[in-house]
Amino acid sequence: MADVTIAPSTVDITVVYGTNNTVQFTLTDSTGGVVDLSSSRVRISVVDTAGTLKIVHTNTSTQHTSSTAGTTRFTLTETDLSTDGLSQRATASWPYDVRRADSAANDVVHVTGLLHVLASASTAID
Repeated sequence: MADVTIAPSTVDITVVYGTNNTVQFTLTDSTGGVVDLSSSRVRISVVDTAGTLKIVHTNTSTQHTSSTAGTTRFTLTETDLSTDGLSQRATASWPYDVRRADSAANDVVHVTGLLHVLASASTAID
């Protein structure tokens, strides 16, 4: 049996404070082939610079965009992006990762990076 190592991809995400944003990921293995998510849970977690968990969303096996194409999507909500520690007038960059837990409870990190939350020049349009 061969050992397989999946090195996570590094992708930064840039969003604006207090807005709704959808981010989509296609998870691949070490050869670049898509990972079938039919029996997997996938989670995005964002921590602040102190390591405190600030945002977490989990998709179950039935919530992926296309399980067989390895595609899943998360919505970072207006509430997520105005959480304690973020400011409408200051830009922040927090680490995040996207990890998959398969049916055998193996936990694999597929994507890492920084979530850049840009300051907003104004408030929402009424």
